[in-house]
Amino acid sequence: MSILRKRLPLALLSLLSILVLSCRSERTRFAISSGADSGPSERSTEQLTLNRQNAGSLEVSTPNGDIHVLPGDGEKIEIQATKEVHADSVEAAKAFLKQIKIVTQQENGRWIVKADWPQPTPDNVHSVSVSLEVHAPASMHLTAQSENGSLNASGMADAHLQTENGSIQADHISGVLDAHSSNGSIETEDCADVPQAETQNGQITLRGVQHLGSVKTENGSITIEMAQKQDTAPVEITSDNGTIHLHLPANASAHLDAGVMMGSIDMQPSTSAHFTNEAHTQMTADLGSGKGTVRLHTNMGSIDIHAE
Repeated sequence: MSILRKRLPLALLSLLSILVLSCRSERTRFAISSGADSGPSERSTEQLTLNRQNAGSLEVSTPNGDIHVLPGDGEKIEIQATKEVHADSVEAAKAFLKQIKIVTQQENGRWIVKADWPQPTPDNVHSVSVSLEVHAPASMHLTAQSENGSLNASGMADAHLQTENGSIQADHISGVLDAHSSNGSIETEDCADVPQAETQNGQITLRGVQHLGSVKTENGSITIEMAQKQDTAPVEITSDNGTIHLHLPANASAHLDAGVMMGSIDMQPSTSAHFTNEAHTQMTADLGSGKGTVRLHTNMGSIDIHAE
């Protein structure tokens, strides 16, 4: 009996400990889920169709939300806008949802499509977003901008993409592609001409590019696979903190100038590589005619070059 009396308080203590931990766990989960987007929300979808009317350009923008642009059928521009509001109450969310507008206007040979709502938002509204999916004629020149959201463009004539906070993806852009993100990765596939691809924080991956200009990231790796390199235009590839991988075709023509602060440089095949120091932190190489300078630099990271 004495042994049972001694064990009973221990069992009760263990049970109380489990209950306390459980309560703390429930409070933690509640705190995590009660962020800006966790309040009551309302969502609606709006669809619009515009006649191209010989417009050559299309500008799409939203203050907060993703943008996805795809080639469509015929000469129409079809838009699907997904609006979402998080607020203190369902009533507040519904009320503000009615104030979100999709503005469309045509001027100077271009269509402008933009999401708009009153700014600043009321205190009882936590967040507002409008994501846009657009199907447009493939021959149109696209400009897409979001202050906070990812951008995705496919199959357009040209694309100028800019987001403050979000990733950028583009593929099969037949003309010029410019991509700028303050905080997010950039990835392209089979985009012929990329004069600028820049982000402050994120990796950059460009595959199947033919003409290149400036590729920069402050924090992230860079991977470039060039389908050809025959022009003499200068190329700048820079990362403050990250590895650079450059793949060139066997028939590429370029003068390579590579340097690292902390790291090393490797080139395959290495027959044309000339290292200026034993640490392999500075290198030059001439491929083909040696015309068209390609400069590669990273402060912290390695540089790998494959020309085969």
